[in-house]
Amino acid sequence: MALLFCSWVDDTPVTYTAWEKNEPNFANNDENSPTDIPKGGCAPEWTAFQGKCYKVVTGDNKKDWQEARTYCKNQGGNLYSVLAFLTTQMHKYTEDLWIGMNDVNWEMWMWIDNTVMDYTNWKPGMPTKEQCVEINSETGQWSTTSCSRYRSYICKTPKSKTHHV
Repeated sequence: MALLFCSWVDDTPVTYTAWEKNEPNFANNDENSPTDIPKGGCAPEWTAFQGKCYKVVTGDNKKDWQEARTYCKNQGGNLYSVLAFLTTQMHKYTEDLWIGMNDVNWEMWMWIDNTVMDYTNWKPGMPTKEQCVEINSETGQWSTTSCSRYRSYICKTPKSKTHHV
């Protein structure tokens, strides 16, 4: 029996839970658990594209890479990891954006949602020893930079099936 009030980030229904006592507890403002999502369509300020919802956060709301990821996770998704949306939308933005790729835990470049990395667009001379990745708003090329720098960012969430926008 599926739990009707939550779903996995990939929009798969939750059919089993095995929480430890006092879990989930949202320790460190992070939880690797099912997350409530909007009741269909995309929430206000989000853009629907190919079955997902996207939100580009710019201006005064810049965050370091981990803060940006936490914000996106709290919205029911994660930092952006597939390039089709940016290919069609990047011309609208004038700021470089964090994307959901790093080599912090793996010693190799990976998308944080484990999407297969079958395409790269590194700026010449990249990647370097820095561990987080931004996309250049003018060229669409990727650069590595310190994860502690403040950047605009893009979130991706599943599109809910029950709300019509």
